This record gives sequence, C-alpha cells and structure tokens, in this order.
Amino acid sequence: FGALGVTSARANTIYMLAHAFAQGKIDFGLCADPKKEMRKLMMIRGIGGWTAQYIAMRTMGWPDAFLETDSGVKKALPGRTAKELRVMAQAWRPWRSYATMNLWNTLQEERDVL
Repeated sequence: FGALGVTSARANTIYMLAHAFAQGKIDFGLCADPKKEMRKLMMIRGIGGWTAQYIAMRTMGWPDAFLETDSGVKKALPGRTAKELRVMAQAWRPWRSYATMNLWNTLQEERDVL
C-alpha cells in the first residue's frame, strides 16, 4: 500500500478489517445488527464512528446512519456544529441514512448546475 500513498497506520487498519471480514468476525450482511457490528468495527484501530456508520449504511443497509462530521453534510447544512446537526437529525429517525444521501445529492446537483 505504501506505493499507493497509504500510510502504514491506514494499511494496518485495512489489513485488520480484511482479516476480521475473512475470519467472519464482523457481519456485513443485510441481516446483521448494525449497532453490534459497529462496536466491533470500532475496536479496530483506525476505525471511528464515521467509518463504522458509513460501513453499516453501505454494507448492512442500515437506514439510520447519520454522519454529522462528514464534510459533505456540513457543506449542505452550513453554519451548524456537529452537535446541532445531530440534534436536527433526530427528527429524521429512523431514516437518517436517506437524509444523508439526499444532502450529498444536493451537492451533486449544485455541481451539475455550475
């Protein structure tokens, strides 16, 4: 991974994630319990809340992920702190993943107009 510009710490995270997947220690399936699997993901050094929620949203189809620290979310809803975004997103439960994707799509539409 070094030749690709990936730091050794990130390469180790990727390795540990792949190892956990190959060993069946983390369930990425649609029937998985996202909260349980996110706790396991965050036990891997280098994986935090944003990454765990993103993985749960994309691989497990979890409809309630909300990435309040995501740069796209912050750009789509400017002038708000992560805490304010989290509070605002409570009204979108249990469909916050869809709200997140809609926020990202507004940025794409903005680029398309330009």
